[in-house]
Amino acid sequence: MRWNPDNYSGLKALHVPYNELWIPDVVLYNSAIGNKIDQHGMTYSIVYNNGSVLWVPPSIYQAVCKMDLRFWPFDRQSCKIVIGSWTHHIGQIKLQPWTTWRESEILIPNDEWDLVNVDEQLNEKKYDCCEELYADITYTLTLQRRSEVYKTLIMTPVFVIIILSLSAFLLPTHAGEKIVLNSITAIIITYLLYDAGQRLPAIASNPPLIVLYFGSCLLMTAIAFFESTLVIKISRNYGAHPLPPFIKQALSGWFGSFILNGQNSVMK
Repeated sequence: MRWNPDNYSGLKALHVPYNELWIPDVVLYNSAIGNKIDQHGMTYSIVYNNGSVLWVPPSIYQAVCKMDLRFWPFDRQSCKIVIGSWTHHIGQIKLQPWTTWRESEILIPNDEWDLVNVDEQLNEKKYDCCEELYADITYTLTLQRRSEVYKTLIMTPVFVIIILSLSAFLLPTHAGEKIVLNSITAIIITYLLYDAGQRLPAIASNPPLIVLYFGSCLLMTAIAFFESTLVIKISRNYGAHPLPPFIKQALSGWFGSFILNGQNSVMK
């Protein structure tokens, strides 16, 4: 696709639709949408008189990344994006990393994530199906979650739960206010667990430490609630009667002789 511009009134570039040119089948290997191979937009290409073609299609890549949410919401994630040709080997398509790329020039700021680092690596692999080598470029993105908002949404309720739990233990054992305070604490913890479940993806490993903390606090609050209810029930049991005097004397004599025999055994 070369021509002399002087023969065509100085024309040096053409805008050609995507369906009139051969387009390389460069796709995302670890795509989260397995049935969607073509991820590029239907944009025009610019063909120059020297034979070079500029094709910059808009694309949306949805990759599968393993997340470690143990330190959420102060976590740092590492995600790999593997891009390569689906059917063409290195003799047909030669991939080259864009060494002049600068993420600060084209990156759109995100409200939740900061792009810390980008590493790129060119790989050549041989698969069982074919004898030729196939190339792919692996981009490793390091992302840091922005925690300014989470400091208020997550950390403030943590300190509130600590204060309420300690306040419940400082009250007298027979005070009915302990049940009210433990109930309020349990409601707050339950709501925080529900909110965390809505924000976090369903994962099978590495649960966030903050979620484990909320679960432990809810269990401790339930135990304290039961203990307070039992103590109040015993202390306010007005239908109870004192032990008869002869039973008190019998128990006193039995315990006295038991203690005396134990002391004699120790002395011997």
